Amino acid sequence: MDLNAVAPKPHAWMTDVTWLNLVELSNLPRFDKIQTQVTKNDRFWKAWFDKVSPLQQISPVARLAVFVGRTAFRTLSDSG
Repeated sequence: MDLNAVAPKPHAWMTDVTWLNLVELSNLPRFDKIQTQVTKNDRFWKAWFDKVSPLQQISPVARLAVFVGRTAFRTLSDSG
């Protein structure tokens, strides 16, 4: 995937790789609105992005990622 194949990056502060990752993430059902959320809530996402350790902060994406990860792990654990 490249920047020419997706919607324009909504904010200058966002890296190209970050935007491409968000676009890819939005293909998952639970994350289908992530592009809109990041675009409309610039101040929140910029503040989170600028933190020294953003992954240690609670964010909507982190909460969803944990949920999706746990669900996938449970599914794999139950099937084996």
